[in-house]
Amino acid sequence: TGALRDAPLEDLGRIGGSARIDVREGASGTAAFATDHGLIVFDRSGSLVGGDATSGLTYVLPPVPGEDLYAMLQSEGRPHSEEGDVYRLWALDATTGVIRGQADLHLLHEPEAMVLLDGAMVVGTPGATLVYQAPAKADANR
Repeated sequence: TGALRDAPLEDLGRIGGSARIDVREGASGTAAFATDHGLIVFDRSGSLVGGDATSGLTYVLPPVPGEDLYAMLQSEGRPHSEEGDVYRLWALDATTGVIRGQADLHLLHEPEAMVLLDGAMVVGTPGATLVYQAPAKADANR
């Protein structure tokens, strides 16, 4: 249900040109768009609620939902002299898209898929599946 808007959505570069778009209904009827450019959240009227602060220029695996957050992983790494490439991981607030935390993962191969499952983050790379335990809620802002 709904109505067409007169103006296009203010997508902050997250939707247009994306190869994949996943949409989920959030709290209070918000709509979260997860793409290979990041996460953006709109309210029921189509007004912008918020989005991640990566500027939409970084290619990412489409953010995946967790209990009250989304996990977003960079899909293009930065070379590291001793440990493969470095890929930035962000924890995003599910209602606003605001970055709640971040970490760097050192991977030998480019990530191809990610899922949050039973308190863990599972990352698929060519030839390997890596399982990381998610931090406790108290540690999520580190």
